Amino acid sequence: MSALSPDFARGVTEAWSVEGNSAIISAKGDLVFVSDTADNLITAPHRIYTLSESGLGTPVEISTSPWETQNPDIMKFSVSESWWGSSPIWRDKIIDPHSKNVTAVPWDAASYLFLGAVDDSSALLLKKPPADALNDTVGPISAIDRQGKTLWSTADSYWNAFFDPMQPDILIGYQTNKSSDDVASTPHFINITTGKTIAQLPLSNGLIVCTDGVVTFTGHFSDTGHFSESETVTARAFSFTGEPRWEQKIGNCRGVSFDGTPPIDVVRRSLTELTGMEAVVAENGVAVTIGNKENKYNHSHFVLLRKEDGSSSSSPEIGGINFFNILADGSEVLGELEEDDIDHTYFIDVATGKSAHRFEPSFYNVFICNQSGNGVTSLYSLPLPGRTPNRMIIDTSKGMICYVPKK
Repeated sequence: MSALSPDFARGVTEAWSVEGNSAIISAKGDLVFVSDTADNLITAPHRIYTLSESGLGTPVEISTSPWETQNPDIMKFSVSESWWGSSPIWRDKIIDPHSKNVTAVPWDAASYLFLGAVDDSSALLLKKPPADALNDTVGPISAIDRQGKTLWSTADSYWNAFFDPMQPDILIGYQTNKSSDDVASTPHFINITTGKTIAQLPLSNGLIVCTDGVVTFTGHFSDTGHFSESETVTARAFSFTGEPRWEQKIGNCRGVSFDGTPPIDVVRRSLTELTGMEAVVAENGVAVTIGNKENKYNHSHFVLLRKEDGSSSSSPEIGGINFFNILADGSEVLGELEEDDIDHTYFIDVATGKSAHRFEPSFYNVFICNQSGNGVTSLYSLPLPGRTPNRMIIDTSKGMICYVPKK
């Protein structure tokens, strides 16, 4: 769950493109699975491509027949699209890229959520609440092998979890707190090999995953799920073994978010220096502060650069931008600017306010990989498999396009 690399500031090039509206890349980066759907219905055979420095190889086509009778409601699947080693998983079916065989996942898809593959031979599942549950029904986290055999299962039950296959040593389970009327959870660090609890953290309303631990947030939340502006919130930092690092009271930081995975120290400085602001912080501590301006687009903002030492720069305002992401070093932002009544996607140099690269065609959607103290970072915070610091896979009017930094 990393921010985009500063290498994009050197320039952007198209690595490859393919027809379809979804493309996910295997953890090893050697295969691409492409699907094409409209209103959740399959419109073309799935394809699996080999991927190398020279681009995409010849596609292997997978028949759509195994999915023809499925309910297209993707919210009912235990996994929508992911990977297990070299095998794509799509709507609770595993595809063998060599034989083209399509088989059901080796678990009860109605009872579990797929958290991700630990390696080629094991994967993690979270027991789902029943569909008619009226409260926070929870279940254990389990590891299984390719045959569906349980390798281990946690002694405790959880309502949500964080597991990123790109950071396979970190597993966090969130336990509900039924005695509280507030939105709160008790985070547990879990051993990925045994399922044993490494450490239990204090009850928290929010949690940010950092490179060297986590920062939790405890305080009163409003009905909208954000910190109450009138209440003081306590932020606490812990290592991944549960050792306390620091604790501090913070003011109104409901508008502060972090692009990617920051170090603990960057979170601490930002919570102190950006109180009361709306800002997105890069992984190195540079931030852009965001403010609304009056015009016909309600989503428009202007952004100003804040340096690593906390001082503001004299960079010009970038007006009318629909902000998406910031590079890991804060040198450029990705966003949309209006031009001739049409929104176009740009990388913009925040020091000058000028366009560094214009994307053609414009993006249909961009996953915003921000963390904040307004909630816990979990399974639903992760981008689709394939995005790395040096790779953007974007849905456009011309299909899926992969962009990389210029060499």
